[in-house]
Amino acid sequence: MSSLEGFLSECRAAMGAHRAQSHVHKIVTRAISDPAAVLRELGEPERAGMRTLYRADNLTVLKIVHPCNRSP
Repeated sequence: MSSLEGFLSECRAAMGAHRAQSHVHKIVTRAISDPAAVLRELGEPERAGMRTLYRADNLTVLKIVHPCNRSP
């Protein structure tokens, strides 16, 4: 993910395409293929929770941080 705004822009554009869900799936798959880039853009998770990154009538993008148990 080069930038959150770029990611959201691609997703919004894909919503106008035929088979929009498939297009958005490809965009998300590409974005999460580089976890370090996602962390740089969205920040290191500090606690579990959910935050809305974008919401429209036809598209909602959420940041969900799931709690995990880490061994010492």
